Amino acid sequence: MNSLAFEFYEKAVKDGAEESTFSKVVYLDEHTELSFDDVKNMCPEFPKGWYELRRLSAKDKIDFVQEYWKLSLAFVPNFNSFITAFFSTFDDIGIFLFEYPYEDKYTAEMVYSSADNRSFFRGSIGASRETIHQFAYQFNNTLPSDYLSFLKVHNGFAKGSDQGILPTFAVQERSQQLHEYMMNRSNLATCRGKPVEPNSLIPFYDSHGIGDFQCFYLDWRPGMDAGNVYYSSSDNTISDYTSIKNLSEQLAFSSFFDWLIFYLEEFEL
Repeated sequence: MNSLAFEFYEKAVKDGAEESTFSKVVYLDEHTELSFDDVKNMCPEFPKGWYELRRLSAKDKIDFVQEYWKLSLAFVPNFNSFITAFFSTFDDIGIFLFEYPYEDKYTAEMVYSSADNRSFFRGSIGASRETIHQFAYQFNNTLPSDYLSFLKVHNGFAKGSDQGILPTFAVQERSQQLHEYMMNRSNLATCRGKPVEPNSLIPFYDSHGIGDFQCFYLDWRPGMDAGNVYYSSSDNTISDYTSIKNLSEQLAFSSFFDWLIFYLEEFEL
């Protein structure tokens, strides 16, 4: 496990200071005395598969999780190939449990450690089928299928200290906040002068908590599912999705997986 991951969690604890993000942190690989029942008592939703990972070598953990991604995610040839390249950059995968101040249970994250010590990724426990079904229903089944399949793997995912891909329970809240914010601005979001209906934007990625989001844009369907665009709070606009060439330079993507490749390829923090 590279040092950046440990530094992130240790810094978040800050020796119990009032401003601490976490009050306690446990790196599961270093606590072999904890049984699965012990961990379940600490984190009731903790999956058995995550516990069993600790029994494997670093290489076997990486191979096992990589295969789980491929089996769980919607099959798209270019993305399937990217997964192999992505996992080849790791030297270990570990599990961290942490407790927020004034809470009495732990949260768990799977941490992907890059071999060059430049970055790491944090993934929350995957959402259940029932949770995904209810979540999709809340948005009238308009959410892209590749995005929904990713939620099975990680219901929340981030690079380093980034806010990252929002968990399902936060998407509805952020959507309401974003729509209210847009409606209260004098000029609604536009793309090349075209007004954007606030309810057509569904934020799924929070950029470092600065009020900017990557959003599914329901009024843009380059394929079967909605594409996604970047919303800038500073000027209340979305990225330009009208240019067919170099969409990624505009932070506009035809699919969730296209955006995810862009996000994951930026390995350096």
